Amino acid sequence: MEGVVWGLYRDKQGGLIRGNDGLEIPFDRAALSNVDFQALFAGQRVCYRVRSTWWGPEAVEVQPMELRSQPYKY
Repeated sequence: MEGVVWGLYRDKQGGLIRGNDGLEIPFDRAALSNVDFQALFAGQRVCYRVRSTWWGPEAVEVQPMELRSQPYKY
């Protein structure tokens, strides 16, 4: 999936992504792939996968669009 970093919570080491579908999905620093958390900024376009957890959906394998080496296959 693709979306935009909607909010960053540096003190909590996470943030929100607003997907192209309009849904907001949380992510954790550990969900980042090939990017440092401190390098992210609000408004940055990212791609990610959604994982279902007991507390709801969560973004994983989050990476900036510029660093994506291969498109995801769904």
